[in-house]
Amino acid sequence: KTSRDESPSAVTMAALRARHPDVPFVLVVAGGREPDTDAIVAEGTALLGEHVRFLVRHPRARIPDLCRAADVFVLASLFEMMPIALLEAAASGLPCIVNDEPTLRWMTGAGGVPTAMDDREAVITAVRQLLIDPVRRATLATAARAHAVADFSEESIVQRYLAYYDAVMADRP
Repeated sequence: KTSRDESPSAVTMAALRARHPDVPFVLVVAGGREPDTDAIVAEGTALLGEHVRFLVRHPRARIPDLCRAADVFVLASLFEMMPIALLEAAASGLPCIVNDEPTLRWMTGAGGVPTAMDDREAVITAVRQLLIDPVRRATLATAARAHAVADFSEESIVQRYLAYYDAVMADRP
């Protein structure tokens, strides 16, 4: 997303780049245009230069391709109700770094890396560890996809609705 409250901080990623220049990454920020988008793009470009790409108004139909091209998904929000972007990332088989809070842990299951998103050092460590460890990334990617399919696929959701209706109807005379 391209909102200050919800985008990975360019300052944090610049700190990662400064401390670990050997860790290759390009931060990709995709989402809609918000009132502060231009300021975020300017700040990110000033701090990260060629190591950041902003895809403002990226077509929704192309988000799965974008996810499949990535190595890690970072949702920097401290709290969210049920972010579709997180489900899309997990369903695409991306390890997901999320704030350590119940809803986001539930949504990512074993494919997530719960992290204190308000702690810059914790975020730098989590991102760096995934970027330098392809085996762990692959393990988390497999778990993310499996969890998304098991808990959030259309088939899974429909079956839960039907089971709920069966339980409700079973209590009727």
